[in-house]
Amino acid sequence: MLDCWPLGNEPDLMAAYVSIALLYSLYKDVSDEKIIRQCHEAAERARKCGRVNLSESQFNEVQQYCDMIENIFFLRRQSAVSVSISKKRHVNSNVISDDDDHLGINNDT
Repeated sequence: MLDCWPLGNEPDLMAAYVSIALLYSLYKDVSDEKIIRQCHEAAERARKCGRVNLSESQFNEVQQYCDMIENIFFLRRQSAVSVSISKKRHVNSNVISDDDDHLGINNDT
């Protein structure tokens, strides 16, 4: 890898990491979380490299790639939590309505 991308902030390298991160986001139910962690670490390395050997437009492109990877990295946790909460609410609402039926409470008016 060092032969192709010696610094770690090259636009082509970061574009590849974005593609991997996007694939992870689509298949995260069956993907290993190490994949997105490696993408996130690559984005952190690229940010630390700064503008070294990059034009203004290349630097901006790399920053956008890093932002995309970071968003995917952080949103993977939020979506898992929100799905879990919504499942619990759904289960709780079913339990309440089942209890009402057993008590003979008729909510039809």
